[in-house]
Amino acid sequence: MKPVNLSEYLFYIVLIFLFTGMALLIFVLFRGEAERNRLLLEYEAERMTAFLSESMLRNQLNGNIEIDERVIGFGVYDWNGEKIQTWRNAPEKLNSADMERTARRIRYDKKNKSLVIIRRIGRHPMTNPDDIAEHMRRMPRMQPGRPPAIIYLEFDASSYMNKYGLNRISRIGIPAFLLLTMIVTMLLYKKNTEYRKKLVAQAQLAQLGEMARTLSHEIKNPLGAMRIQTGYLKKTLPKKNLADLVLIEEEIERLTLLTRRISDFVRDPAGKPEKINLNTFIVDLLKRYNHPVTFRNTAGSDVTILFDRDRLRSLLENVIMNAIESHESTKEEHVFQVDIELSRTKHGVRVSVLDSGKGIGGESVEHLFDPFYTTKTRGSGMGLAIAKRFCEASGGEIRLFPRDGGGTEVRILFRKRG
Repeated sequence: MKPVNLSEYLFYIVLIFLFTGMALLIFVLFRGEAERNRLLLEYEAERMTAFLSESMLRNQLNGNIEIDERVIGFGVYDWNGEKIQTWRNAPEKLNSADMERTARRIRYDKKNKSLVIIRRIGRHPMTNPDDIAEHMRRMPRMQPGRPPAIIYLEFDASSYMNKYGLNRISRIGIPAFLLLTMIVTMLLYKKNTEYRKKLVAQAQLAQLGEMARTLSHEIKNPLGAMRIQTGYLKKTLPKKNLADLVLIEEEIERLTLLTRRISDFVRDPAGKPEKINLNTFIVDLLKRYNHPVTFRNTAGSDVTILFDRDRLRSLLENVIMNAIESHESTKEEHVFQVDIELSRTKHGVRVSVLDSGKGIGGESVEHLFDPFYTTKTRGSGMGLAIAKRFCEASGGEIRLFPRDGGGTEVRILFRKRG
């Protein structure tokens, strides 16, 4: 399991709370501003209604009183909604919706961008809704001079509605922008964290490489001397002691292989790329193995990639040898096989190496590409680490998958270049 980075999670939590708080605050402020503008508009309209009603009752509207230019229409109607007197663009008759039995009604007309206030004066003599409806249906048209019952005012609300539209867009748009900013900030922080980790890893790897080169060089000299001495002892010791020398030679060879693997890991992973026909390269490579390996190509004979030849050989040899050696723990030797498939994908060319060995699983999957990590009784644990390093240096990737029924599939993707 990867260690939990508490500082990174803490940064994300603080960032989420900060941007969420800012978004909620902005939403509440803009909503409060919209409510304040609405109340202010309704207050001005109510005040104008009261002023015009008082002027009408004093019979002054026919005089020289100046009516605010924001008043679109003003009218006085009887209980039937019939006009008694109107000014400007007030309707000739109130519709059924405006005749609801409410003392005061306010509605917004989005089409005309106006505010309509309907207010009743006094009280209708009948209280039963059915009686009122029947009375209004049968009642003859009242003659001029009948008392006013309903006051109608239509007030210009275009300024308010325009502000409300901008307010609504800001109420949604600014929090959305903050959310986007938060996501971008988190992604940048994550990318920057990963970049810093890579810099640290590269610095450590450079230091490790220098140490490994020095160590490999220092180990090779004693190993050379030991080979010379074992060769001399082979000639001088009795035959009964030669078995001990064989064991010493095997260990010397194992140390030599380990130093070679370390040298491969720390050297420049990109090397000198050149155009290589992958189909021909794999066919020639498989001739080196005594173990039967089947090869199937569905990508065609002309499959060219850009890769360093020595590093490509090292990459494929490590993966194929791992597949061959995975049969050590299987009891049924006759069912073991290694298959290699070459195919094309939309991202490039893929080489799949499949075996029917013991397979992978558990926590070991996360560490199989780590240097010096191995699940085998013998081996340096550097093969897959070297393969991953060479593959990623060329822009490709290598991944492991368990196979149904047992075994492992190694997928190597060589991406298209350019």
